[in-house]
Amino acid sequence: MAGLSHEKPFTVRYYEAGPSRLVRPATLLDYLQDAAAEHASILGIGVADLHRRDLTWVLSRLHLAVGRYPGVGETVLVHTWPSTRGSLTSFREFEVLDQAGSVVARATTAWVVLDMARREKMTLRDLYNI
Repeated sequence: MAGLSHEKPFTVRYYEAGPSRLVRPATLLDYLQDAAAEHASILGIGVADLHRRDLTWVLSRLHLAVGRYPGVGETVLVHTWPSTRGSLTSFREFEVLDQAGSVVARATTAWVVLDMARREKMTLRDLYNI
């Protein structure tokens, strides 16, 4: 089975930064989503995998705490892993590390699986047992 955690590097590009030359919060969230999507695909539960079953992931909640915004040209490493699973909600954790290995941001996201045909949530038990 694939690893339960995943790491993906990103280098802050000029167009991802604001006038202060620091990464925009929305771009930081893009990094998290990109790393999570890549990891879910590796685990066999990515969006493409779910679409084949007429299902999709939907972001339910997000909590982002930023200690420092990285600047243009700086490379950060997004470390992510699924943490807990309820009956309807799956949680994913994130740490964003700078080149020195210091945590510059942390996030927790909550996701639900939506049956696209019926337009309703499905239990995670059903997802993992299909």
